[in-house]
Amino acid sequence: MTEYLQVFDRVNLCGGPWHWDEARATAAALLRSDRKVLVLLGRKVSESFGVDVRAPAIAEVGGKKLLIAPHPSGRCRLWNEPGMEDEVQMMLWKLIRS
Repeated sequence: MTEYLQVFDRVNLCGGPWHWDEARATAAALLRSDRKVLVLLGRKVSESFGVDVRAPAIAEVGGKKLLIAPHPSGRCRLWNEPGMEDEVQMMLWKLIRS
């Protein structure tokens, strides 16, 4: 986790409770940024970027490469699926190295 935080900036799409308009506006700003790879954690986040796919997945929007991963909250059970952590990690390395 420490290495991840050293490589990636963490950005919340909302400053407080979830609001779709704020999330979409922040997502649009991130798509205009100079970041080449974005890691999107959770369905609401990926939908804010206009991506509607089941995690884990790789997508491209506005010239940005996106890794869509399950949300890390305890309520999301996808991380309990066998191989999920390895699959997400392999996808992340693929994006970083491309």
